[in-house]
Amino acid sequence: MTEGPHPPTDVLIVGWYPAADAITSGRFIADQAAALAATGRVRPSVVAFENATIRGPGWLRERQAEAVGSNVATGLRVFPAFAEEGAAGSPSIPVARLAVANGRTPRTGPEHRYIHETTAIKALLEATAGRRWNIVHGHVGYPEGAAAAAAAERLGAPLVITEHASFLGPLLADPVVRDRYRRTLLAADRVVAVSTMLATEVAEIVPELIGRIVVIPNAVAIDEFAGEPAAPRISGELLFVGGRVASKGIETLVRAFAIVHRDRPETTIRLIGPPAPRSGDGPWRELAAELGAAHAVVFEDAADRQAVAAAMARADLFVHPSPRETFGVVAVEALASGLPVVATASGGVEEVLGDDPGPFGAIVPPNDPAALAAAIVATLDRRASFSARQMRAHVAERFGADRVAGRLAALYDEVGADRRHRQTAASPHALPPLDARSNLPSRTIVVGFPRLELDRAIARFPPGMLARDTLVTSGDAMPGRPDVRAASPSIARSLDELTGWGTRSTALRARVGRRLRRAVGRILTPLADPSVRLADRVLADLSVTLEAELQENPSEAPPLIVCLTGIDHLVAAPFVAAGRAMTTPGGLRWLADVRARPGSSTAPPSEPAPG
Repeated sequence: MTEGPHPPTDVLIVGWYPAADAITSGRFIADQAAALAATGRVRPSVVAFENATIRGPGWLRERQAEAVGSNVATGLRVFPAFAEEGAAGSPSIPVARLAVANGRTPRTGPEHRYIHETTAIKALLEATAGRRWNIVHGHVGYPEGAAAAAAAERLGAPLVITEHASFLGPLLADPVVRDRYRRTLLAADRVVAVSTMLATEVAEIVPELIGRIVVIPNAVAIDEFAGEPAAPRISGELLFVGGRVASKGIETLVRAFAIVHRDRPETTIRLIGPPAPRSGDGPWRELAAELGAAHAVVFEDAADRQAVAAAMARADLFVHPSPRETFGVVAVEALASGLPVVATASGGVEEVLGDDPGPFGAIVPPNDPAALAAAIVATLDRRASFSARQMRAHVAERFGADRVAGRLAALYDEVGADRRHRQTAASPHALPPLDARSNLPSRTIVVGFPRLELDRAIARFPPGMLARDTLVTSGDAMPGRPDVRAASPSIARSLDELTGWGTRSTALRARVGRRLRRAVGRILTPLADPSVRLADRVLADLSVTLEAELQENPSEAPPLIVCLTGIDHLVAAPFVAAGRAMTTPGGLRWLADVRARPGSSTAPPSEPAPG
């Protein structure tokens, strides 16, 4: 009698994941999860954290963190932990979005990210006590990997950690965080690095792992990038895809392109991706104008995979100027598209092109615009010599999602066998079907009292997503939304003074004010601390604003409150505890995921495509 096929291995993945407002974030994890599911050997589900920023004096940040944790636990008792699939990412991969306090408190100290994420994931495990996972897989050693380690210990499950981090030095500069990182990796049953370069760096930090680190690259969805474009490529069009931050070598790229453009005026360049969070594209636009190339440089927002694939199919050359990369997914995607890659020596991208980069592009020293420009011109000169089929085969063999997923599934089997050999307990049972409860209340209130945070959220999320929701904030009236409930501008100014939200000048005034209050607090008793009195007044005023909204627009069932920041969680918590409102395990990303689920009764109205 032969045995039947083994049931799939249930894997809890902890890490970044694409979201409605960040479609490229953690794309490589989504690709890996989809590829694992496609093997039929693995059933992945994903936990991703959603930041609720906390600000203000230490004692106030402590209260905000407690409110975030309490609301998450309450939300998990009301709603299922996992949406059937996210608003972004791979279809049919269950996703749990958990709000976490984002900021240091007196209790957490430098380990605040690990502690807040562990608090959230423990609440999730308590809410899903009837479910088990065979493997916990954390992506990056800190903080997600450390939170995954806590989950694995609680479940009694093996732990796999994959390291992706580009800058381990700054991340582990604090000795407390470095110690947590070491302990996390030493507790793992297997440690995976996405490149040989990164494996060497990890081994330098945790020498005990030498010989125990496995190099498995990111899984890349090769099939979504056509090797032979349907239309002719645009001669002389260069392409960059990625975040436009200084660490990605954007200044080097703009300067190199200006050199190329002076020699070849017909060349253009498109830069697709999110601008720098604070400075935006201003410095790069100014630099391009100063160098006389502004008219040939196009900055475009982050795009979904289909749009990126289309851009790669029409471009003539891909440029990767980053001075440091642990892998280089976009370089793999470009080669899969039949697009040669000119890159700087960054570590991971060198491994993508291989020991002989000539058939696939060129590698030049980092931070050298002249060298990069020369390589671009030379590669354009021999553009007709490149074989799209050869480039595609090169990356498909090494980085194709199916091949990488097969290696990971085999690794899971090894880890499970090792653990079963050491333990007498049987492996966990397969997961029961996901709980189908999920229709939201008919009324949703989005609470974002720091006005700057609410404005940013509205700008980030898809148009129309919040069209039917009530918004509660502070400050001036919101154009186009006469229904918004807003605390007065004076309350908004007091909130900014207390916490430092608002413009840069407001934040500076807030920091000066906090220093003065701390100086006064050393003289006065704690009860007389001016920051305590200010906080009491601000929180009371904000509570009155939320109370007014609940009273003026009552509903048969308690409305759903979605909080953006720690202050919002703190104000909403008493209403949730009194049963006057329901809360969610996450924030707006959680809401977008649930609304994106097929059959959701609260899906936002469809919007015509822009332009």
